[in-house]
Amino acid sequence: MKITLLGRPGCPTCAKLEMDTINALAQLNIEAEVEHIYDPAAVKEYNVLPPAFILDGRVKAAGRAPSITEIKAILSNTPKEKDSSQGCPYCK
Repeated sequence: MKITLLGRPGCPTCAKLEMDTINALAQLNIEAEVEHIYDPAAVKEYNVLPPAFILDGRVKAAGRAPSITEIKAILSNTPKEKDSSQGCPYCK
């Protein structure tokens, strides 16, 4: 699982998003790679407004920081491991 957080340098909301994400992961006992991107050029490549929460390449929240409750819900609804033996491989 990879979480990408987009933000702006010096933004307290972006810093809180990072802390809330780390705390949510700890509370749910989930391991994930967390990357926080502050570089404006790199943020622009995602074509969303910061702050943004991106999980495994999918934008889950943009232009606002989700609450820790929302982050936990997003993480809880995400399969921890992909099982390619289930379901149609073309529909995923």
